[in-house]
Amino acid sequence: MKASILKNYLTKVPHQTPTPNIFLTLLFSYYKEKIAFHEISFANRSKGINSINLFKIIRIGMIVIKDLKRVRFKIIHDNIINNR
Repeated sequence: MKASILKNYLTKVPHQTPTPNIFLTLLFSYYKEKIAFHEISFANRSKGINSINLFKIIRIGMIVIKDLKRVRFKIIHDNIINNR
């Protein structure tokens, strides 16, 4: 990934989002940038418990949904302004 391309899209990603990778993927797909997806696997947890509970996962999901709506609105708004 080239820094010049990434720089253009980072301004559209919400600053405090817990999942910037989702927003970058969304923007790259929407604007038809070259993307390569690679599968990543992790070993199963062998001991201990998961440190993040269901409430935290739901809260993060709600934040991401709100941020996605804002980014979608921003993309639509930018396209309307640029097409005038």
